[in-house]
Formats: sequence, C-alpha cells, structure tokens
Amino acid sequence: MKKTLKIVLISVGALIGLFLLAAILIPIFYKDEINQAIQKAINEQINATVRYEPNSLSISLLSDFPNLSVSLEGISIVGVGIFEKDTLLNLKKISLGINLASVLLGNKIQIKKIFLEEPYVKALVTKDGIANYNIAKIDTSQLSSEEKPSESAPISIQIEKWKIENGNVIYNDSATATYAQIWGVNHRGSGDFSDKIFDLKTDMRADSMLVIQNQITYLKKASIDIEMTLGMNLEKMLFQFKNNSFRINDLGLKFDGWLQMPQEGYEMDITFQSIDNKFSSLLSMIPGVYIRDLKNLKTNGTFSLDGFVKGKYSDSLQLIPGFLVNLKINDGMFQYQDLPTAIQNIGLDMTLDVSRGNLSDLLVDIKNFNANLGENPLQAKLRLKGLETMQVDADINAQLNLADVMTMYPLPSVRSLRGLYSLNLKVNGIYSEKEKKLPRIQANMKLSQGAVQPADYPVPVENMEIVASVTNTTGNLNETYIEIPMAKMVVNGEPFQASAKIHNLEDITYEAKLAGKMDLELVQKLAPIEGVLLSGKLFADITTKGKMSDINAGKYDRLPTSGKFELTNFSYSDKTYLPLGMKISQAKMSFTPSSVQLETLVGNIGKNDFVLNGQLSNYIAFILSEKAILKGNLNYRGSYFNVNDFMPKTDTVSSPTSASSASSKRADSVNASIAIPKNIDFRFDANIQKVIYGNLELENLTGDVIIKDGIISMNNLNFRSLGGSFSFNGTFNGQNPAKPSYSMNLDIKDVSCDKAYANFATIKLFAPITQNIRGLLSTNLNISGVMQSDFSPNMQSVTGTVLFNLREGQIQDVQALNMLGNQLGMQSLVNPRISDVKAFGEVRDGRMFFRPFDVKIGDYKTVVSGSTGFDGTIDYSITIRDVPIGMLAASYLGPLAAFLGDRRVDIPVSVKGTYDKPIVAPGTPIGAGSSDLRQQTQQGAKDAIRQFAEGVKTDTSSKPVDQKVIEQGKKIIEGFFPRKP
Repeated sequence: MKKTLKIVLISVGALIGLFLLAAILIPIFYKDEINQAIQKAINEQINATVRYEPNSLSISLLSDFPNLSVSLEGISIVGVGIFEKDTLLNLKKISLGINLASVLLGNKIQIKKIFLEEPYVKALVTKDGIANYNIAKIDTSQLSSEEKPSESAPISIQIEKWKIENGNVIYNDSATATYAQIWGVNHRGSGDFSDKIFDLKTDMRADSMLVIQNQITYLKKASIDIEMTLGMNLEKMLFQFKNNSFRINDLGLKFDGWLQMPQEGYEMDITFQSIDNKFSSLLSMIPGVYIRDLKNLKTNGTFSLDGFVKGKYSDSLQLIPGFLVNLKINDGMFQYQDLPTAIQNIGLDMTLDVSRGNLSDLLVDIKNFNANLGENPLQAKLRLKGLETMQVDADINAQLNLADVMTMYPLPSVRSLRGLYSLNLKVNGIYSEKEKKLPRIQANMKLSQGAVQPADYPVPVENMEIVASVTNTTGNLNETYIEIPMAKMVVNGEPFQASAKIHNLEDITYEAKLAGKMDLELVQKLAPIEGVLLSGKLFADITTKGKMSDINAGKYDRLPTSGKFELTNFSYSDKTYLPLGMKISQAKMSFTPSSVQLETLVGNIGKNDFVLNGQLSNYIAFILSEKAILKGNLNYRGSYFNVNDFMPKTDTVSSPTSASSASSKRADSVNASIAIPKNIDFRFDANIQKVIYGNLELENLTGDVIIKDGIISMNNLNFRSLGGSFSFNGTFNGQNPAKPSYSMNLDIKDVSCDKAYANFATIKLFAPITQNIRGLLSTNLNISGVMQSDFSPNMQSVTGTVLFNLREGQIQDVQALNMLGNQLGMQSLVNPRISDVKAFGEVRDGRMFFRPFDVKIGDYKTVVSGSTGFDGTIDYSITIRDVPIGMLAASYLGPLAAFLGDRRVDIPVSVKGTYDKPIVAPGTPIGAGSSDLRQQTQQGAKDAIRQFAEGVKTDTSSKPVDQKVIEQGKKIIEGFFPRKP
C-alpha cells in the first residue's frame, strides 16, 4: 500500500513538474509562431501601418492559466493614403488573455481579456467625411455566400474582461466642425460576448473633457464618471439600461429604457432625470470661462432636469426620435466669497420639446427667467415654435448699474467700470425668411455715463453714450427701422463717434457717419478674441448713404459716399488663421460712391513684405450683400515672398483651443484644402525681387495675377531661377477645394539638367536620365491635371506635352548605355557626350510617350523613341546609325564577322525594365544599303560554301568530299544567320 501510494505521489509530482516545464517551454517554443500569427492577423485585417517592438513580446502560461498571457509594447498604428502622416493610435502596452486551447487545437484565436496601458487615440474625419479609423479590411459579413472567402478569420474576439488605464482620446471631425478631447481615461468592463444574452458592466472615469462644435464650446475641463450595467441581447441587438449612474462634473443623471439597433437606423425609448437637485450641481456644467473658481462659490437653491428620447433615428430615412427636456431652477443663488454682493432670486422654467420627432415642430419655451443682480432686476420670457416658420413671443427687461457688476462677478481684466444700462425688448409674431415676414418688434437699448478701463490699459474710456432702437409695428420687412442716433466715447482726450440708420429691409436704405480716432489695442482689450492680438491707430472720417437697389443697378451717382481712412502701426495676429502675424506701418485710402482709392499700403506678413496701391470697386455692395463681388486693380511690390508660409500644412494644425494644458498643445492632422474666395475679382500687377516656392528660389518675378470666380490665373510671369530663365502662364482652379486642378505652360531656358531633375516632379518622373546629364536644358511644359492633398501634382492625372532641348552635354553613369557599350564592344557609349537633342513628348495615362527624335551620342547619330511611366518603367527603341563593323565586338557579330567586310551598319536596340534596372537587348545589325544585312551575309556564306566545295572537287591531290559533309557545313554556317520568317 505504501509502495503504491509512493508511486502515485511520484507520478503526480512528475506530471506537475512536466506541466510546469511545459508551461515554461511552450511559450518559448511557440513565440515565433505567435509573433507570425500576430503579423498575419494584422496584414489580413488592418489597412494601416502597424508597428510594435517584436522583442517586447512576452508569453506566459503561469500568470493566467488556463489562458495564455501575451503582451506587446510600443505599439503604433499609422494611416495610409491621405492619412499616411497621421498616427491613429499610440499604445504603451497591450496585454491579452488568449484561450490556450484555441491556439493549440482550433483554427481561431479566442481573445478573452484585453488590458490597454496609456493608449493615445487620435481620430480624424476630413471635410469629405473620410475617417482615419476605418482601417478594417473588407467586412465579409456584408458579402454574399459566393463572395465570402473559404477560410475562417484568424482571430475570434470573445472578450470577457477589458481594462484601459490612463488613456487619452482626440476626435477632430472637419465634416461637422466638431472637436472633442478626453484626458485621463480609466475604464474597465466585463461581459461574455460569447453568449447571446448577458449583462455588460462598465466603469469609466475621465479627468477632463472638452467639446467644441462650430467654434462654440459646450464642455471645458469637465470630469466624467460613469457606472453602468447594460442588458445585452446580441441576437436582437437590444440593449437595456439597468443600474446606471452618469455624472459630468457634479451633475448626475440616471437613464432608464432601451436602445435597439435593427438593420436600418436605431430605435429607442429612454427616459432620464437628474440624480440630485442642488443648484451647485447645475452650475458645475458651466465652463470655467463663464463661472470662475467654483470651489470658492457659495450657492443655494434647487433644480430639476428630466426628459425622454423616444422613436427611431435613421439618417437615410431622415428620421429623428422625439425628445423632451424640462429644466427648472428654484430660488437659485450664488456669491463669490471675496465679493460683497450675491446674484440671487434665480428662477427658470424651460421646456425643449420635439416630442413628435419633427424639427419643424420645435418648441423652446422659457416660461420665466428672473434674477436679481444686486439691486438690479432681470426678467425675461421667450417662446419659439417652429423652424422654417417660427412663432416668436419674447419679453425681456433689464436695468443694470454697471458699477454693481464688479461687486458680484470677478472681472480681473477690468480695473474700473460704471454706467447705467437698460434694455427693453418685446417681440411678437411670425418670422419666415421664405415668406419675408418679421414679428412685430419694439426694442430700446441705452447706455449713459459709461466708463471702463481695462486692467492693462493706461487710460480709461470715458463719456460713453449709446442709444439704439429697432421698431417694426406691422411685421412687414419694408417697415423695419434700425436706428443708432448716437454712439460716442472719448479716449485720452480724443473723441470717436458714429451714427447709423437702416430701414426697409426689402430694399435696404442706409445712412451712416463715422468720425474720430480709435486705438485698436483698446478694442482688443474690451472685446478679446481667444488667440487674436490687435493693435494700431485708426483714423476715419466717412459719410455714406444710399439704398440696395441703386447698388445692384450700379447707380453709384445716387450713393453719396466720401471720406478717408488711415491706419498706422497696425498689427494683427491669429494663432489659427494667421500665425505669422500682419503688420501695416501705413495705410491710406479715400472713398467715393463707386470705389476706394488705395493710395498706399505698406506692411508685411511674417518676413513677407509688400507695398500695395490701386483701386477697389463695388465695395458697398460687397459689404451689404453676400452675393456681391469685390473688384480690385492693384499694384503689388515686394522684396521677399515665401509661398510656403501660406500653404496649408497637411501634417499638423493647432488644436481649436489654446488652453495652457498639455492636451491643447497637441497637434491634429487634417486633410488640408485651399478655398479661393469666389466673391472677389482682383488683378495684381506683381513685381517681387525674391520668391520662395518649395525649394525653389525665384528672382525678379514680374507678371499679372488674376483672382476671379475661385480661380487664380497667372499671365506672363517671368523670373530667373536655378541659373536659367522662366516664363509661366497658368491657372489654379480652387472651385472644388477638395480636388483643386491646374493647367500651366512653363518655358525654361538654360537650366542645368541635374537641377531640373531635382526640382520638377514631371521631369523627375518622366525623364529620369536628366539626373545623369551634365549640360544646360531648355524645355517647354504644357500640362494640366489635379492636385493631391499636399498640393503636389497627382501624376496619374497629368496630360499634355513636353519639349526637351539640349544643345550638348555629358552623360555619366547611365546603366543602360554602359550595358549596351559592353555588349557591342563600343566603349564610346560609356559616359559619352551628346548633342543636338530635341525631343517631343506627350503625357497621357501615366506615361510620357516620345516621338522618334535624333540625338548624337559620341560620334554616332542615334534615333530614339518610346516611353517612361509614372511607375518607373521604361520602354524604348534605339537605333545607332552608320557604325563601322570594325568597331563592334566579335561576340556580338558572331563567328562570321569575317564575311561582313568593311561595312557600316545600323544597330537596333530594345531597352525595357526600369531606369535603375534596365533590360538591354541589341538586335541583328542592319546594312547601311537598301537590303537587310542578314540577307547579305547569308548569301556571302552560301557563296563561300559553294566555292569551298568546288575547290575541293577540282583538287585532284585530295580525296573527293562527301556531299553530305558539304551540306552539313552549309547548315552550320547558315545557323549563324537565322532566316526571316
């Protein structure tokens, strides 16, 4: 018994030891196979460039038995095509739990667990709706049974648990002007996707979230906290909200209901309501730019938020679900602890109702809004119903002592503020742009005894007086009156004042005056725009009046306009649109009813300087109408202009926010495009001493540039570059910004071949031999095509003609010629001199086709024809004329070279393959006379045989020669010269 037990224990121990040994050795033995499986899965399923550190692959059976633990580090996914410079994912580490049996026994690898450490995701959508995250290859579930591949996919995702640690996500959608970023994401979840019905449990927290759409910030530095259990029915694609808590900052929401995803669209029935009712929770949703330092804010009051979303959403069927949102605030109050006055008695009763799922029935109903700003009451009611035809009912009353504002709300950018402000607005009736209807309006606004001094501005703005009113008593457009009888202020003793009247919106009739001096830095301080800096002195004295019908009819004599406008030391920069900044040292212009005379404008954008003068016309119509065209005839002078400074960057653009956080400093790739305004018609007479374009430096550029209808036309542009002279005529058509096109005629004279190769894409692709020629090239390119996202030509689209002219030059290290010289025994073809080249080529279908042209290579006249492709392939026929037989190698001519005598022959040559790896095949020489050399040599061989045979027969001293021997010798000799078919 003891012996048996001992044997059993030893056997079990051996099995355990064997298992442990296998657990250690199997991952080592199978490491290469698993690495290959990963690479295979990537190549078969992902259309992107995936990189990781192969040596970081770690495999273990012991840490998560019976699953196989696999981890990789340093993973990145970079897009292809237009996203080839964009990184979709950077991942510090990924750890997978893989079902061991699926690796050893099955044909599918089942992933059970995923752990992502510090992922950084950058999702991009272009203006055309192309997304960089659509990297999965063809989805076989959408194929018919005949189209589906026979083999199973190599990976089966059967995730039971997943975890994300310290993730960051950026979403930049140019199609919808939406930008979002989430930082510090920690997420975990569980659910067995192998079951058709199960509970999905998720827990996610994010430190900061930013959402911007159409340049409106909806969330900024918002924290996210989500705990949710979803009932998952994968067979019906039905998801039910069970236990859940969704919190943004301090605002908590609870969801109930379900969401289903049928084949078309989404169906839902979801209700939501706020979890708590503290007014402070609602205030936490207001971005910090509006409510500062929430932690030091004393609050009181309650609120409630509830609603529902019910119905079907389908983009193709243009269906949206019905929804309803109710928000109420009762006895709200907040006060900054270091300020003496509270904003109190805040009340709101608002409903947003589209319960029928039709946006045309939209109802925004603010039944009541009230607040006391110290002793200053604010009351408002607003009801909007409908979209295309909107019923409007509004009543707003506000009385405010501006000095009280600084006792309630922190204004760190303002040193002092005072004035009496009042607003009374009543609106009632129908607004319809289609029916040209306005509601009845009576609005009056007044500011008196106003004064303000920005904290970092040396003097105050004083004596501010503004009176404005809008009146329409009937709802007819022609009975609308907008009047600003007075708007004035004094800065440092210098007055500035304006007045304006507008009535009859069917035929706008206007009258305006503007006079005085203005410090633009003050404007920037009073109304700052994020990322924009403005300074300079403005002087204006302008009077104008007229009506739109006279403008449209061009009756400028009925538009009395006069005055002048001056700028000095003007400076403007915009981090997003003009990061180089613009400075204008001096600008003077005068006005007449028909035109603006630009006397002088001297300035620079970055290092690009300019002096402009000329005339602008149709400016009044341009200001008042979106459809009007501004016309200009201007002279442009400059010493330096770098075109690269104004080209869109396809690799990076600044984030839409300039917050100081590290997240805002990250860059997002986009598909850039140039949109040329269609409402300008400008002609520039240009004279610029130096222009930088790409790597080219252009000197003494002169010519005309016309911008009209979204097209830039360049006429008779002349300049010097690369040691030669250039003449350019062409157009750039930006009417379709996503697919701009061009046409050009470029005449180049006396540019070194290697420089032409290095700087012109067309020459580089279609005439690669120019890189190996030392000589001066003249060429004419008359081509057209479309441009790529980086504004380089799409070579597959190029069509046109090219003329190359080379008087003389030296060819160096052309492999095809070196090979030919060695095969023919003509060392004169190795690095020869060439001359008298005049080649005409036609570009089409991605190839340059050359008509037969003459070129002198060394001492020999040569005829060349053929083509070079965009893909690098070449296909040429070359004939070297009038070559002495004695110059050719015996290995090329064969053993009967002696029969050829002292002839001169033409040598046909075929050159195929690629320029770097040519296939050179010389053909049979052709006689210089009218008959084929092959026929001549064959006949000579026959004569020699006959003479040889006859000589043998008449030689009595020898034995007679067998006729069979003679015939056999004849065949051998004729074999050197194959017969023609």
